[in-house]
Amino acid sequence: MGGRPRRLDLTQRAAQAVVVTAAVVLTARQTGVTWLFLPTLVAAVPLLAVPLAAATLVLAVARRRVLAAVGALCVALICAWWLPVFTPGPTSVLAASEEKAPKLRVMAFNSMASPETGRYLVAAVVRERADVLVVSECGPALRRALVADGIEKVLPHRVGTTMLTGVMVWSRVPMHARGAVALAYGGEVVDISGFGPAAEGRLRLLAAHPMSPRWREGAAWAADQRALLAAANRLPDSAVIAGDLNMTRDHAPFRALQGRGFVDALDATGSGWQPTWTYGPNGPGLATIDHILGRGVGLADYRTIRIPGSDHRAVAVTVSTPTALG
Repeated sequence: MGGRPRRLDLTQRAAQAVVVTAAVVLTARQTGVTWLFLPTLVAAVPLLAVPLAAATLVLAVARRRVLAAVGALCVALICAWWLPVFTPGPTSVLAASEEKAPKLRVMAFNSMASPETGRYLVAAVVRERADVLVVSECGPALRRALVADGIEKVLPHRVGTTMLTGVMVWSRVPMHARGAVALAYGGEVVDISGFGPAAEGRLRLLAAHPMSPRWREGAAWAADQRALLAAANRLPDSAVIAGDLNMTRDHAPFRALQGRGFVDALDATGSGWQPTWTYGPNGPGLATIDHILGRGVGLADYRTIRIPGSDHRAVAVTVSTPTALG
C-alpha cells in the first residue's frame, strides 16, 4: 500500500530536479557564465527538451504550479531558440543572384588525428565533389594516410600545420595563406581564388578549431572563443568560417558571430537539428559543434557525413560568392 505514493514522490522529485537543472543551464546560456562544466551543459540544451516536457507534465498533474510554469517556459524558450534550424530563411545578400555566382563545395571535419579516417575522408571528398577540405587535428600519420589515399589528386593545394592539434586546408583551386590564428587547436586564414565558370571566384576562409569546454576550463574556453571572434572581426564582408568550433548555437560566442553577420549553414538551409559530435565513434549524436558559417555569401546543400574512425561527423555546404555580381 505504501509503495505507490513513494514512487509518485520520487517521480515528482526527479521532475523537480530536471526543471531546476534546466533553469540553471538556460540561465547560463543567456548570461554566458562559464563556471566549471556549464559550457558543456549549455551544449546539451536541445537534449533537455523532451525530458523537460515530461517533467513539466508530471509537475502540472501534481499541481506544482510554479515549477510547472518554469518548466513550460524553458520548453518554449528551447523551441524558439532552435526554430531557425527548421525554417530556411534568407542566407545572404546573394539570395536573388546565386545562380550566377561562382560556387565552392566546402567540407569541414575533425579527424581526431585518426589515420583510419583517411580513405573514408578521401572517398567522401570525391563523393561530395568537395572543392575545399578543412581538417582539424590533422597529425602526421593522418596526413600520410590522406596522401597515400589520393587526397592530392583531387585537392592538390594545401595550407596548414601538421600537428596532432593542427588545422590543414586542402583545395582544388589555388590558395594563399594569410597567416595562422592563435587558437588552442590551431587556425588558418586563407584566400581561395580561381573558381567558378570564368575562374573569377575569390573567397577568404577562416579554418578554426578553438578549445573544447572541458571540466573546470570554462575560462580558457571563453578566452579561445574571444580569440576566434577577434579573428572573425578582421575578415572582409564576404567570408566563411569552418571547422570544429566547439560551440553550439546556444553558446554566447556563437550568438556573437551571428551579431557580426555570420549565418550558420544549418540555419540558412533549415536542415534541422543535426548533431556533429557523438560520445565515441558509434555513439548517439549529442551536440552540433562543427560549423560552416558565411557572411555575404550564399549557403546551400548542407549535409553531415559519417566518417568511420572519428567521433565527429563531417559537414559540407555549397558556398556561393558575390565576386561575379555586377
